[in-house]
Amino acid sequence: MKQFLLIIVLIAFVQFGCSQNKILLSIKVTYVDCSIETVISISCSLFDTQFGQEKKYGEIKNSELKKAAASLKKFVKINWNSIDVRGKIEFELAGQKYKYCFDEFGKFTDGVAFYENVQLFKLIKKTFPNFCT
Repeated sequence: MKQFLLIIVLIAFVQFGCSQNKILLSIKVTYVDCSIETVISISCSLFDTQFGQEKKYGEIKNSELKKAAASLKKFVKINWNSIDVRGKIEFELAGQKYKYCFDEFGKFTDGVAFYENVQLFKLIKKTFPNFCT
């Protein structure tokens, strides 16, 4: 019985005690002025080539990283077909990178599915007040 209890405690320790949360290292945002007119909606894959010189760059700094980290859990999948991409956000966590493109209305895509993330979009607009004003 003692051995059984020891095994249970050991398993619980390994599962919960040793697991580390992924640490958010940086967030880079690339965006363009929403008043730029295009003939077609720009997809995530065309964003970099389509907007070349018009792109603006920034980072979400340390003071806002905690809020941004919390917003990573707030992506809600939506039934959407496409967005007219006006920005890209790249998250770097310990050992992994994630990229989402977004439009001027707060819709996001990872290139496969579409999402809303109100908290993250508010943070982007607050951090970069010139985005789609």
